[in-house]
Amino acid sequence: MSHQVVFLPHILGQTWAQALAAARTAAREEDPRIVAARLEPWPDLVLHAAQILGQVEEYRGHGQRELVHPVTRLRFTFFGEDGVIALPYWYDGPVARMAATMAFRFARAVEDDTGLAAYDPQQRTPLAEMGLEKFIAGYLRGREGALDQAQARGPVRVGQALPTSRSAMRRELGAAPGTGSAARPRPKELGPTAAEIANRRARSLPKGRSGR
Repeated sequence: MSHQVVFLPHILGQTWAQALAAARTAAREEDPRIVAARLEPWPDLVLHAAQILGQVEEYRGHGQRELVHPVTRLRFTFFGEDGVIALPYWYDGPVARMAATMAFRFARAVEDDTGLAAYDPQQRTPLAEMGLEKFIAGYLRGREGALDQAQARGPVRVGQALPTSRSAMRRELGAAPGTGSAARPRPKELGPTAAEIANRRARSLPKGRSGR
């Protein structure tokens, strides 16, 4: 389970439920060229993520971008017309405060870069109407609730991960080019190259015979 911050185009007078419904409708009906144009803030988002979070892993898919912070496992998924930050409820004490602080600061940077409005659905409050301490308190309450649910289900086996966030289940993304070795997908098993096959054939021929 994770604490989420949702980013939506919010029109004055809309409720957040109306804004969410409008974003979902736009995602189904909008011209792909418009969606591509809305992905233009991505380089700025990557830059600010690195400044606030440190090293991040970048992934790209059709109409979708994603950043993962390998230390906290904070995940930011961006679709151009909307986005979501998901911060797992894995931390306690000072580490929990640090992770929530990083998530809050990056969320405000996303607002500045994209013009989208950030909303905390767990606390049903826009980030613009809450300070850092209220956001951290909401994250800690959510963590306690997640632990209570886990205890009600029984002990978790050692090494078993908590459920993934909604953003992690949208679709499989490939690593973006030029994002460093940490962002590259695991290499696939490849067969021998044409040069290797030719060398093997040359070694298997009797001496004095050509490869014809």
